[in-house]
Amino acid sequence: MKSILTYTTPKKFADTFKDFYAELNIKQVKLLSLILFAITLITQVIGFIYEKDIKTIKVYNQLHLLNYIKLIGSLIFFFLSTIVLKTSNWRYPYKRNLTLSFIVFVLLISLFTSYIVSSYNTKNTLTIFLIGVVTVSVFFITEYKHIVAISIFISTVFLVSIVFPKTSFEDKLLNAIVGLVIGIFLIILSRYNYFYKSQNHVKIKELEKKNIQIENINTKKN
Repeated sequence: MKSILTYTTPKKFADTFKDFYAELNIKQVKLLSLILFAITLITQVIGFIYEKDIKTIKVYNQLHLLNYIKLIGSLIFFFLSTIVLKTSNWRYPYKRNLTLSFIVFVLLISLFTSYIVSSYNTKNTLTIFLIGVVTVSVFFITEYKHIVAISIFISTVFLVSIVFPKTSFEDKLLNAIVGLVIGIFLIILSRYNYFYKSQNHVKIKELEKKNIQIENINTKKN
């Protein structure tokens, strides 16, 4: 477990792996932002059709506002990722920052959706938040320091969100524990994904190197 958490790609393959996952991450941003936009748009259409019934929901206004944030945010990320993929002059730091921004966006909207749906007692409705956590962990390859920073940030937001609602001390304590556990879960799952993808990349590059060596030997023999 410790070796996986602290694992780094071998230096001779580090640069090619960064280029590989930076491009892959942007493709994932484009795909997921489009999916998020489509799902949110469908939700909004259903909301307009059954507006009278849905308006009776206690947290309707908050969810309605959050839906608009999702629509605008996902559309922005879709267009930005499309621009990056179509032009070749975007360097690794720009791709990394766009990816990390989208990861934070997904985690925040999934957290606040759970927070609102649960009537500000997030531990009671964790499904949506956990979907966000699993999605960013599985779909994106992130460096250790980045995912730790994101985990600390999202856990802090989770903890701060339980301060304001009027809930019992027991609920606040349980929410705090849940927030910390999910932060750790995010790190572990992301590191497993990084380790798996990095190992595959290294194996492919070593195989390519061997094939080149064999071709060179055969060329010399001929």
